Amino acid sequence: MSISHLRRVRSYEDDPYSLPAAYRLYRQPLWAMDLTNAQMQMAFFPSLQPFIDRGLLLATLQQESLLESIEVLGPHRWAAQLSAGILTLTSTAPVSLHHRAPSIVCRMQLLASLSPAAQSLLWGWAHPQGKPDGVLRQLRETGERDRIPDLLGKELRFPPGFDDHDDAAVAALTHEIGTAAAGILGLGPYYSASTGAGGSRILFLIEATEPPLQPVTLRKAVAKLPRLAADLDLHDPRKAVTFLAESQGWAIAPTSTGLRIADAATTAEIHFDALGRISNVQSTM
Repeated sequence: MSISHLRRVRSYEDDPYSLPAAYRLYRQPLWAMDLTNAQMQMAFFPSLQPFIDRGLLLATLQQESLLESIEVLGPHRWAAQLSAGILTLTSTAPVSLHHRAPSIVCRMQLLASLSPAAQSLLWGWAHPQGKPDGVLRQLRETGERDRIPDLLGKELRFPPGFDDHDDAAVAALTHEIGTAAAGILGLGPYYSASTGAGGSRILFLIEATEPPLQPVTLRKAVAKLPRLAADLDLHDPRKAVTFLAESQGWAIAPTSTGLRIADAATTAEIHFDALGRISNVQSTM
């Protein structure tokens, strides 16, 4: 293991790459990014592609929920207590002497650290400050069970030709890992952060927040689905929609033209065309 992965992480401010590349499509003024089309396709590690395809819709909805909370903070600083499993996001906007800066406190696990100096990613379950027996053990177990090359080892080398001096590319890689983890675990959101050390980044899987994030409901998913279907590179929309429903515990059943999904408040029918693309979304409350 490279010494580059042993650095203690503390705090960093105003990271423009904490959100996935897809958000630049409609949030350019707030989160300015300049990622290539190849980076936005999220294909750095081919053996993770099936999990990315499965988890992309879920991960995007989860990240949007986190984004809405972070926007309330405005410019912010993050601080991590790895041993306690706590990530704190605190606003850096000016406040009066009689008011504390607003913050979001997250219970989290270390998902991965990425070191350009070492040209590698170290999985959180193998990190000295990670939790080898936590929920992330499912990543290791999935690799062992299904013989997924990129999940088998503790340390994952950056792909050949990867530009480890490109901060945007390193950030895009963290979002690939976060999305793949969502597609394996059905959990999230995640938070990607720069440690300010040679382009290194760290990736946290968030388990709960205070104040709580707004949940991913079927009503919200249905409202956003036409936009996300157009903006995201959903290689298999039916698989992505099915995994979203299963991960949230929604009832799901096939129809002649697609899927019927229901939670406690909403029923939706998702229709697919002959090419498997989402063609229509209908819902009743």
